Amino acid sequence: MTGIRAAVFCLGALGSFALAGCGSGSGPFEEKIYTPDGQIREIRVDVQDREIEISPSGDGRVHLQYSENNKEYYDISVNEEQVLEVTGKSAKEWTDYFGGKPSAENRKIWLQIPDQPLNALTLSTTNEEISLSPMTVEGSVRIASNGGDIVFERLEVGNSLSLTVKNGDIRGTVMGSCDDFAVQSEVKKGECSLPASKAGGEKILNVSGNNGDVVIEFVSGKPDGKDGFGGEEEQQIPEIVEADWAEYFDGLNGTAVIYDSEEARYTVYNPDLAETRSSPCSTFKIVSSAIAMEQGILKPEDSTRAWSGEVFWNEDWNRDVDFREAFRTSCVWYFRQVIDDIGKERMQEELEKLRYGNCDISDWEGRLNTNNSNRALTGFWIESSLKISPKEQTEVMERIFGSGSDISEEIQNELKQVMLVPEQGESGVSIYGKTGMGKEKGAVVDAWFTGFAEREEGPVYFCVRLGRNDGRNVSSTQAKEIAVQLVNHFCSVIE
Repeated sequence: MTGIRAAVFCLGALGSFALAGCGSGSGPFEEKIYTPDGQIREIRVDVQDREIEISPSGDGRVHLQYSENNKEYYDISVNEEQVLEVTGKSAKEWTDYFGGKPSAENRKIWLQIPDQPLNALTLSTTNEEISLSPMTVEGSVRIASNGGDIVFERLEVGNSLSLTVKNGDIRGTVMGSCDDFAVQSEVKKGECSLPASKAGGEKILNVSGNNGDVVIEFVSGKPDGKDGFGGEEEQQIPEIVEADWAEYFDGLNGTAVIYDSEEARYTVYNPDLAETRSSPCSTFKIVSSAIAMEQGILKPEDSTRAWSGEVFWNEDWNRDVDFREAFRTSCVWYFRQVIDDIGKERMQEELEKLRYGNCDISDWEGRLNTNNSNRALTGFWIESSLKISPKEQTEVMERIFGSGSDISEEIQNELKQVMLVPEQGESGVSIYGKTGMGKEKGAVVDAWFTGFAEREEGPVYFCVRLGRNDGRNVSSTQAKEIAVQLVNHFCSVIE
């Protein structure tokens, strides 16, 4: 009996030691962006426990966004053949495996690929999803996930497509017809839309699944040109021009992007910060308003919502409020209700259509927000899971207000009414935008103003973001003032 007690004591002590040391040597995750030089011909990604998302790049370059720390990091290289290789690395000890996974945003790799077909693409992960926007690969594509889904849309391959999944589904559309492919498919414990074996065809399609369904459809035409991937018409790749706008920022840590879609040009101040994602805060009201109106959830002429009686810090929020007033005063509780009415599934779909930053709404209630615990005033868009870069903000504005927008003209006009800036400046352009500001432990870390300007030559889309500035007062009002000055200067110079 004494021996048994001793053994139990040793195991208990060992368990206590393990739990006490859980992740103690792991530092915080840092979000990073890698942009290789030159034209990348092939991409290979081999990771574990990481979601992989492939989406379009609008500037003709490949961008890799990821998060790493001292225990979980990546080996990233480009060889002489312009092959980009990304391999997951781990220095974790066994005690580091206690205490749960990193957050969803830290478990994601996001690749932006331009409208220049790759020679080959290889993606492999475990326990997470792999998703691809419409794209063209001249050679072969190999995708594998052990424990997650594989999802793709309008994928065009030149030679072969190999898909392997375990404990997950495969869903997607392939460009061409089934007759173009020699097919081999084997699916255990699941349904499959493909024949088990089919000869003929100049290309090869191999599919293997275990404990999941396979639904693959074939579509004619070309990958959608609106996505910037292999459209039927040759598309001009926007150039990026760096500008010295330091005088407008007066020493503040910040960035500005002006996107002229007519000239296919980004003009950027502080390009590294322009590519860095952070919380959109109240600028997200543009998007949530557009989605809610498109879905019939929000009707501006009949949009009053009842105040709960809870007293908020902003006096303008302490009464019944309609849409226009809520947008003008940036009433968080109003839009918290609107977003809840839209719902998670529909919101996710719409953000993916808009390609809105990382599209991460996993922290729906906003519990990651360290500055506020009132769930009427928190959400995934306020210092939480959803993140977007200033450059991406301009692209989203173009998708909402540009000539190719899926948003109706009526809804665009409703948004323009509430976004119009009274103090327009001397350039004669009409400026529309929305502020946004977020804090972390009481300090302002995000101050935004994003929108667009109308001029005779065509619209321009802009974004100004101020980051953390210790020892300096920073606000979204300052971001707005800088943006208005910059846009007026930009339009005057162009004219």
